[in-house]
Amino acid sequence: DLGREFTEQVNKLLELSLLKNPENPVALTMKGLQYLGEENLDQTIIQWTKAASFISNVQEKKELEIVIEALNYRKNQ
Repeated sequence: DLGREFTEQVNKLLELSLLKNPENPVALTMKGLQYLGEENLDQTIIQWTKAASFISNVQEKKELEIVIEALNYRKNQ
């Protein structure tokens, strides 16, 4: 274990954050990271695509979209 798994407390806080605000791009990005750690690329892409739609900073949005493209490419290999 490289410390990449989310602890139970982090999972609970993340879920609570998304319940309070399902459009929170930081929480959606973190949820995507959780799925990525579980090697669930489909859910990672879904969460990050949602996150990107709520990011107002153009540069941050563009960077996340680039990562999404790379994951789509990797998934389709």
